[in-house]
Amino acid sequence: MSLEIRRANRTRMPVLASVLARAFIDDPIVRWPLPDDVDDLEDRVRSMFTWAYEDLADLGMVWEAGDADGVAVWVPPGGDERLIASDKAVRGRLATLTFDSGKRYGIIWDWIEAQFPDEPHWFLDALGVDPSRRSRGIGSALVRWGLERAASDGVPATLETGRPENVGYYERLGFRVVLEGEPAPGGPHVWFMRLDP
Repeated sequence: MSLEIRRANRTRMPVLASVLARAFIDDPIVRWPLPDDVDDLEDRVRSMFTWAYEDLADLGMVWEAGDADGVAVWVPPGGDERLIASDKAVRGRLATLTFDSGKRYGIIWDWIEAQFPDEPHWFLDALGVDPSRRSRGIGSALVRWGLERAASDGVPATLETGRPENVGYYERLGFRVVLEGEPAPGGPHVWFMRLDP
């Protein structure tokens, strides 16, 4: 399968955020801060991804496969600080989407960010494939794209997931679980994974 993977700029974020919203609408990490009984859940998730990744798109960290078939956010070595700064900058806006003024959002992302390795690494912050395009190798191509860069730089690739079924998927791509746990009582279970060069 020949699939073009290219850097996405800010203007692509509305369509790519829609892909991510459809891919993550039932993800435990995304859902934990959001209310359960709303009619606009997909709109909230789409807004969350749009606001969270506009600045990262400006920094060249958002990658699109095909024509919005899939999207990956790969944070390069040294980019953790920019990712964290971007996250902190939009928390006020994101808090308007939650049921608790962003408290759970802050808890989970502060906890995830605290788990970043101290050494240089490539971090897969998000991977989403349009549900109508799944099982065609798009997600794997986006993962391998980042793994090639990590290998070229001689550094590990890392990620986190809140879906148990993703653990096996990433293990098949060479990752291994290095840590797991919950950010708070009642919070989602999260697996931190790593692939060494």
